[in-house]
Amino acid sequence: MKETHSFQAEAQQLLHLVIHSLYSHREVFLRELVSNAADALDKARIESMKSGIPLEGEPTIRISSDLETGILTLSDNGVGMSREEVIEHIGTIANSGTRRFLESLQSDSGRGETNLIGQFGVGFYSAFMVADRVVVITRRLGNDEAVCWESSGDGEYTMEEAQRDHHGTDVILHIAETHRDFMDPERIRGLINRYSNHVAFPVFMSAGGEEEQWEQINAGQALWRRPKTEISDEQYQHLYHDLTFDPEDPLCWSHFKIEGRTEYTALLYVAAHAQGNLFDPEAMGGIRLYVQSVLVMEQAKALLPRYLRFMLGVVDSADLPLNVSRELLQSSHTVDSIRGGLTRRSLDMLENMARQDQDRYQTFWKAFGVVLKEGVMEDAQHKDRIVPMLRFRSVKGNQEMEYTSLDDYLQRMPFSQKAIYYVWSESGQMARSNPHLTTFQRADLEVLLLTDPIDEWLVMQLKQYQDKPLQSIRDEQVELPEQGQPESEMSEQEKSEGQALAQRIQSDLDGLVERVTLSRRSLEAPAALVQASGSLSPAMIRLLKESGQQTPVLAQRILEINASHPWLSWLGCQSEDEMFHLGSMVLYEQALLADGEPLTDPSAFASRLVELVKVLTQSGSPSSP
Repeated sequence: MKETHSFQAEAQQLLHLVIHSLYSHREVFLRELVSNAADALDKARIESMKSGIPLEGEPTIRISSDLETGILTLSDNGVGMSREEVIEHIGTIANSGTRRFLESLQSDSGRGETNLIGQFGVGFYSAFMVADRVVVITRRLGNDEAVCWESSGDGEYTMEEAQRDHHGTDVILHIAETHRDFMDPERIRGLINRYSNHVAFPVFMSAGGEEEQWEQINAGQALWRRPKTEISDEQYQHLYHDLTFDPEDPLCWSHFKIEGRTEYTALLYVAAHAQGNLFDPEAMGGIRLYVQSVLVMEQAKALLPRYLRFMLGVVDSADLPLNVSRELLQSSHTVDSIRGGLTRRSLDMLENMARQDQDRYQTFWKAFGVVLKEGVMEDAQHKDRIVPMLRFRSVKGNQEMEYTSLDDYLQRMPFSQKAIYYVWSESGQMARSNPHLTTFQRADLEVLLLTDPIDEWLVMQLKQYQDKPLQSIRDEQVELPEQGQPESEMSEQEKSEGQALAQRIQSDLDGLVERVTLSRRSLEAPAALVQASGSLSPAMIRLLKESGQQTPVLAQRILEINASHPWLSWLGCQSEDEMFHLGSMVLYEQALLADGEPLTDPSAFASRLVELVKVLTQSGSPSSP
């Protein structure tokens, strides 16, 4: 006899929430139902071993789709439910019984040897997102009677006796007209492949017909759950291609299983090239999260720090604190533990590659080095591991040594050298043509060429390495090589005249530079800009402005002049203030350009340059530059 029951008031509200608000995508209903079926199959196996009741048939999950009637059926030969269990577990929302079953099993025999995933009782009710009526026919393992549960998701359900040949459950969905696309066999195949491809039991599909042909549509046991000794390199690479759709092989991978208080299996890959926009915050997170081989999250951003967002792969855990829809990770000790473990293993993998295969690491660095640098600022705990893995271009670089590490730099530097020298520019070509390099190249001193915008932040955070300070060759106080310092080679008269010219230029450029001095460097250019010690560089000021922070109006620039250059000789001969100002401005602006800095008014510079050439051409002065 059919009985009609009403959900509790709170249950009705929750059912409405599940149908309309809980899940971001309707397609996850199939994932939830397959997960519940896999759960039931696992329970049947365990109960059969404990009770001695034999199982009927091989454990399977079957999906059939009848487009004419609009019925989608998902069947299993799992543990099934009795009438009382149906009322408790389906009639009462959010009470699937899985967690209680697991706790009972663990209390009987220690740690449960089971793969339970149905820990969220609301998962079954996701069926109402696509169906306007749901029928459940189920028979408990060891029972002779079956029961039929039916509801339209309107706050009531009916129950009556039913017939079923063996234990297990049929979930029969009367798919709404607007969601019949979920009955398309290819759509079903795609959803199983995406979410449930690696559940431990075979999933078969039939599209109906008089002679049904069943085809297995899932791969079965996940590769990452198999022992590493049974997996070939080709199989690892094949899974990488399936996960990422990247036609190239990965640079390296790491497969490991963690046991103890927190248990999980992970398989991490490093690609040979960047995929997508690494600097898009929404694009980060190449780690797929599985719970007992069922995909629950395609981008588990919480499982790795942001600076490791180039890592790809899977994490499979038995017990993670997800929200009720399994779409968001919740903060917990378990998440923190997994995040810490994945971070350490990722750095292990990179360190091994850097140590064992320099060519592969160079490929990695070209693709992801700028991202790894962020770890120096963001991860104080692992900073000392990250810094030795950093790579930089160098003035001594060549095809055999395109990038160098700080350790290699220290091994090559002279014993008397007290600092690690670097210069920052927007490109390698601009860095190599920087006027300050002349002094260091003549002394055969190595200078690192920093060209990434983040490098300015990096050196501010790093400050020193192995007790050697990092020092910009633009720094006013940089310790220059003793050889070839032009100021020390000047006579007293030349020095006095040069200092007077510097004073005059400083007055003329008031507000543009902090001061003008005679250069201590072996400049080939007429002048060069240096940075006041301890002040922010122009590039750093630009970065701060772009991030919305308050900054000085101008960098504390110091103009060093090469008094022996013909330009300065000509400029010192100019008695008219207008002509002197014209020469000083062009001198200053060419120093800006040589240093890679943008001009405030390029058109004004062009006009001044044309005017200066015109004057020099007309005068024909032998002292002209």
